[in-house]
Amino acid sequence: EILTSPEVELVLSRCSDDIIASVKTSGNVIDTYEYTLDSEDTITENEATHTFTDQGRGTTHTIKVKVTDVYGNVTEKEEDIEIPEYPTLLGKKIGTDIPIVTNGDGLYEVTHCEGTIENDELTEVQKEGFLLEEYRYAGSNPDNYITFNNETWRIIGLVNVLVPQDDGTEKVEQRVKIVKDESIGQYSWDTSSSDINSGYGVNEWSQADLMKLLNPGYENNKLEDTNGTLSATELVNNSLYWTGGNGNCYNDRNNATISCNFEGKGMKEESKQMIEDVIWNTGSYHLTNLINVPISKTYEYEREKTSEKLCDENDQSLAGYEYVYSCTDKIERKSSWLGKIALIYISDFGYSVGNDIRSSCLDKGGISWDKECASNSWIYKSELTRGQFTLNVQPFSGKAWEIYFIYIGVQGIEGQSASFKGNDVYPSLYLKPTVQIQNNGNSGNASQPYSLEIQN
Repeated sequence: EILTSPEVELVLSRCSDDIIASVKTSGNVIDTYEYTLDSEDTITENEATHTFTDQGRGTTHTIKVKVTDVYGNVTEKEEDIEIPEYPTLLGKKIGTDIPIVTNGDGLYEVTHCEGTIENDELTEVQKEGFLLEEYRYAGSNPDNYITFNNETWRIIGLVNVLVPQDDGTEKVEQRVKIVKDESIGQYSWDTSSSDINSGYGVNEWSQADLMKLLNPGYENNKLEDTNGTLSATELVNNSLYWTGGNGNCYNDRNNATISCNFEGKGMKEESKQMIEDVIWNTGSYHLTNLINVPISKTYEYEREKTSEKLCDENDQSLAGYEYVYSCTDKIERKSSWLGKIALIYISDFGYSVGNDIRSSCLDKGGISWDKECASNSWIYKSELTRGQFTLNVQPFSGKAWEIYFIYIGVQGIEGQSASFKGNDVYPSLYLKPTVQIQNNGNSGNASQPYSLEIQN
């Protein structure tokens, strides 16, 4: 008989109000695992993971595991875990003020808790005992209307995003994400001079023309002509949406421009105070065409930490890659961008589908969607992008100039497009946690949109 007891590590995590007890052992072969919740009945099995389901919000539990190896040696471990209350969305408590639904129009809970300790797929957040859960509005027309910037916007949901901390670190926190209900116009995601990617633009958001149009800090952005020559005096995409100005905006290949006017339609001072600076994910999963990837997997790919440029210094496409096209820009691709205003993700569109068809639609790539998937999405039904292109912050890694747009037509499909094309732009942003819904009795529907205020 081997007298040494097995070494045991007990890791508790949760998925919504389910508790997952994962056991990692070293030493002898394990015969049985005994799991006990709050000193109640013990469950014996031969699996290194056990889930206690439906434990309720706002509760604390003690989990004990007793591990017995094939020689009869025993090791016990005990840990506590807290299941927090549901969070609030703009001051309204989820689960009571805003019910969670599993069908129809309303607020859905989305969990990202795949992975187990055995295959080391638990995220760092899960290992710390927290959950990457989100709450997203879905269905054909949920009550997610708000008045923001004296305009109608829609609440995407309470979602996870990296937020810069005062000590210089970054932390995943939950913020309310919103999107404008109407297009601000048709502009290029990015364009370029004729000698850079044949005038098609560059798919790097941190330097994109549209980013400079939407955000502050580019008030003196000089106009560049088709040959790449900067104007001495003429400006373009110079933070016009942020400042509410008028001037020139890029909207086609080879740095073509049109006049654009955001007077009375740009960001107002009160609205600017409500916008959170966050870290937007701008990576691209290497040579994976997201229109063929299930929406649930797309969420993960959008958060990739790499965004590779697939050409070398001599303008040669790398061999062996089906989707690689020759590129001439020398711009580094980045996997994240710190800023205020960008665009929705493909996953935002996918998670907006509700009702019985939701699960099957999330398991499909967008190109495989049918009209039933589209008709159960408020993004489609609100005419946010019906029959139009909506640009997406996610670049397509196979081409230097191609970025994802969402095209919602008869089927509600996604596709990819050259970044220079003048497509409809629907700004999206995250609100500061001090922003709340006013208690004026409005229900959040189209005729009674929620009003916002800052609570200090």
